[in-house]
Amino acid sequence: MNPRLRAATVLAVLVLATACASGGSRISSNGPLTSEDLIAGRFADPMDALRRLRPGWMNRVRGIFIEGHSVTADDLALEPIGGIAEIRLLPCERAMIKYPVNCVSANYLEITRKHIP
Repeated sequence: MNPRLRAATVLAVLVLATACASGGSRISSNGPLTSEDLIAGRFADPMDALRRLRPGWMNRVRGIFIEGHSVTADDLALEPIGGIAEIRLLPCERAMIKYPVNCVSANYLEITRKHIP
């Protein structure tokens, strides 16, 4: 094999391995999704981003709040992904402090929009 081709192949494999490793850690994370994670055009909508980046979240969610207002999953799917600053999973205890919810073990999604100064 040509030495240049071999070097290019090794470089490509290293880049791909690094990308896969960093992507895998994000998927298993429970941390919030930030606007950097939700790059416009990379995902069809917020629900697509959640399915791909936090696959288990929607199975554990009892409700969704966007800027303090209760919404449905259909409403979230219509939210412009480029306007979202953060999507956070709130445990029941924290959700009860912030919102009018009554729960025992459920989680809630909290979506914050980007604000233009």
